[in-house]
Amino acid sequence: MASSDFLAPTLALAAAAGLAFLAASRRVRALEERFGLSVLSSSGLPFVLLGAWLASSRVGMLNGDVLDDLRPAFEFGLGWLGFVIGARIDLKRIDQLSASLPSVVGATALLPMAVLVLVCTPALLLLGASPEVGLYRNAAILAACGVACAVPLTSATAEPAGGPPQMLPEVTKLNEILALAVLGVVTVLYRPDQQLTNWSLPPSAWALMLLGLGSLFGVLGYGLIRTARSEAEEFALIVGLVALAAGVSGYMALSVPVVCAFAGATLINLPVRDREGLVSTLDSVSRPLYLVSLVIVGATWDIGLWQGWVLALVYAFARLLGALLGGLWAKHVEPEGLPSRAEFISALIPQSPVAVVVIVAASTAWVGERPQSVRWTITAVILGAVFVDILARPLRVALRRREVSP
Repeated sequence: MASSDFLAPTLALAAAAGLAFLAASRRVRALEERFGLSVLSSSGLPFVLLGAWLASSRVGMLNGDVLDDLRPAFEFGLGWLGFVIGARIDLKRIDQLSASLPSVVGATALLPMAVLVLVCTPALLLLGASPEVGLYRNAAILAACGVACAVPLTSATAEPAGGPPQMLPEVTKLNEILALAVLGVVTVLYRPDQQLTNWSLPPSAWALMLLGLGSLFGVLGYGLIRTARSEAEEFALIVGLVALAAGVSGYMALSVPVVCAFAGATLINLPVRDREGLVSTLDSVSRPLYLVSLVIVGATWDIGLWQGWVLALVYAFARLLGALLGGLWAKHVEPEGLPSRAEFISALIPQSPVAVVVIVAASTAWVGERPQSVRWTITAVILGAVFVDILARPLRVALRRREVSP
C-alpha cells in the first residue's frame, strides 16, 4: 500500500486511540456507572459503530487492504487482552476461598452454557445456518460468550482488611477463563485445511501444543522480567512477549487470546515482584486497547443483516435466563459465601468484554470465505449485551422487591 493511502487510516486510528484512552479514564467510567451507560463501554458499541462508519463507502478509510495490513496489530490486541485475563487468576487467592467454589463456578457456567446451546442452536437452524458448515461451532462459541460475565468493581464486593477474598469476583474471573477454554477447544476441534497451514496433527496433539505454548511463554516472561531494572523496562519486555506469543500462535492457527491467557496465568502465579502492581498496569492498558480493537471489528461488521438482530434478541433472552437459573443454583449450593440473591444474580447479568474477544477471535480463525452465520454471531454478541441490559432491568427490580418484602 502506498504511504499516501495509509496516512488517513493512521490518523483515524490515532484519533480513535485518543477517544479510547479518554473513555478508559476514571472520570468517564464514573459517569457511565452514574447514568447506567456502562453497558455501552463493555460491549464497545460506540467504537464498533465508529469502525463501521470509517469503513463505509462514503469514508472508505478502513478498506480491505488497510485491514490486511492491520491484522498483526489486531492479533497483538487479542493476545494482550487474553494475557490480562489470564494474569487476573491468582491461585493463592482462590485457595483461600470456600471448598464450594468449583460447584459455584459450575452452576454459574455450565447451566447458562446449556441454556444457550439449547436455545441458540434451533434459532441458528431456523435462520438458515447449515449443520454441515458452522452450526454447532457457532452454537458452542455463543455459549462461551454467554458465560463470560463482567468482573464487579463496586464497593459491595470490596474485601475487608485482613479478611478472606470475596468469592464473587473470583467466580466471574473463572467464568471468563472458562469462556476462553471453550474457545480453545473449538480451535482444536475445528482446524483449517492442512494444506493451508502445513501442519498435520491429531486434536490431542493440538491441545497439548496450545497448553505447552502458553506455559512456555509464561515461564519465558518470568525469566525476562526478573532481569528488568525498572517498571518501564518490565512493561516493554511483556509487550514483546505478548507480540511473540501472538505471532507464533497465529502462525500455527491456534487461538491467540487462549495461548496468551495461559501465558499470563503461568507468569502471574510464579514468584514475580509486585504482582498486584503488574496486574494493575496491564489492566490500565487493556481497556483502551480493547476499544481501539473494536474499531477494526466494526470495519468488518455487517450491521444490516437482519438475522444478526434476531439472533441478538434470542441470545440476550437465553443469556438472561441462564444467568438467572445459574445464580439460583449457585445460591442453593453456597448460601453463605455469596452476596444476596438479588445482588449475585445482578452481578452475573452484565456481559464481559471477554465475550466480544471470544466471538471476534473465533471469527478470525476461519480460513477462506466465512459463512454468513459467523457474521450473525458477531452482531448477536455485540448487540446482545445492550439487549440483556434492557431486558434485565425489570428482573433486577423484581428481585430486589422480593428480598425486601417480608
